[in-house]
Amino acid sequence: MGIFEVLLSSAVIVALIEYISKNKSNNLQYITSARSEWRKAMKQTACRLHQADRGNIGEAFAKLKVNLNGYGFFPSFDQYPADKQLDFFRDEHIWKQIAYIEENMYCWEEETFTREKNKVNKYITSLLKFDWERTKQEVKSKSLILLCTVLYLCVHIPVLHLFPGNKSLIGQISEQIIPITCIVLALISVCLPYLVNEAKILQFGKWYKYLTFNISGWIIGIFLEAGGLWRLSACSDHSEYWTYYVTGAAAFIITIGIMFYIFGHKIVYLDYDRAVRRIIGCDSVICYHCGTGILADFKGFVVNDFFAQLNLDFSERELPEQMDDMIEFICSPENHILKDQEQLLRFGSRIRFIFKSDIKKFVKEKPKRCKLIFKYTSGSEERYAVGYNKNTKKELREWIYEDSVNRNN
Repeated sequence: MGIFEVLLSSAVIVALIEYISKNKSNNLQYITSARSEWRKAMKQTACRLHQADRGNIGEAFAKLKVNLNGYGFFPSFDQYPADKQLDFFRDEHIWKQIAYIEENMYCWEEETFTREKNKVNKYITSLLKFDWERTKQEVKSKSLILLCTVLYLCVHIPVLHLFPGNKSLIGQISEQIIPITCIVLALISVCLPYLVNEAKILQFGKWYKYLTFNISGWIIGIFLEAGGLWRLSACSDHSEYWTYYVTGAAAFIITIGIMFYIFGHKIVYLDYDRAVRRIIGCDSVICYHCGTGILADFKGFVVNDFFAQLNLDFSERELPEQMDDMIEFICSPENHILKDQEQLLRFGSRIRFIFKSDIKKFVKEKPKRCKLIFKYTSGSEERYAVGYNKNTKKELREWIYEDSVNRNN
């Protein structure tokens, strides 16, 4: 019996399942006690804050402050970063809004005071929703990842058993060391984004916004998995190849499950980030995507990472049904968005467009032939850019820099 079979014997699997069960029970008990009390306190504070006036709002703020993340506090309002640079997961946006109200509330009219006070309540609502979704992820995380890890290793037992050679323990290890290393490294590569999610020391910047990191880890893992199976099958009979195919397919499905779970974990953070930015009123970019398929989806991840570096609220939408005005605006020579109307089309569409007379009608009939359209919103101003290339990225960066300079002045 090889070392993999020993490690993955029934006794080890039973012990892992028992550990998973106990761990899940402990997490549930923790959630129903400490988190429940915190949520109750936050809800009560939100009610007090809604009814508070200038005279007693200080008491409501005092109760709120003891339930916030103290690492997000700054001694004075002027020391807080700009809105889009705030760390929402340290509650810096809530601390900043409290400081802003405390510093200016006696200068405001009642309508302004109520609006700014209600903004704090909106932050609390988003925070409660985020905490609930994050709690559900924490309960599922370790159990699901451990289960997927065990399943991933178990599906390789048949092919490891088929590997010919010395059946002694030392001989088995020496002969299988390369494929086993590839298989283990494949699992580590696929699970690496999960380790970043869990370990704060590994988290970098807006780590939850960088989605190509997940895809890259998964692709590397698939190649390592294929390499390990190929090395194992090199010395096997052709009649046994079906075992390797089944093993590879099972491993592929498990790694997809792990990848989608990790995406789900990041989406919780992304949704909270976007909710807070909408309340603050930060600059945003909407990408109207027109393509479908694997390449289009991967390009969407790349575009997402570009805007994550610029710290902008980015979202994707399909072209709206009533898009005539938008296309008319983009194609209009007066707005200088495109040098030529055909720049709105993908390269492969230009040949077919020779036989068309109205480009706007052509795009409406075949939206998949259209390039990406970016709408950058800053305050009440909207700007458009077409396509994702070097010039577009330069233009978007210039807009953001220009707006930052104008605000500082």
